[in-house]
Amino acid sequence: MKATISITLVVDPAPITAPPTDDLGPVGTKVDGQSLPISGGTPPYTVTNGSGTLPPGITVNQDGTLSGTATQAGQFPVTFDVADSLG
Repeated sequence: MKATISITLVVDPAPITAPPTDDLGPVGTKVDGQSLPISGGTPPYTVTNGSGTLPPGITVNQDGTLSGTATQAGQFPVTFDVADSLG
């Protein structure tokens, strides 16, 4: 099964106390293993960056986790293509 999810990743210019799932926190904060909000289908998932631009310094791994350190504040709308283990 294949699907597409759209999400806006947010990088804040200042520290925050209760980040929502798609908030990566302040610039310079290391992100390691934060999962994209994927559900349904049959895991494991394969995720690719279909369109949009990730925050500079952040990458998406094939398993749907984000990693890196954001170097720029802002909102970054991205669309990810997701395939489950059934294809």
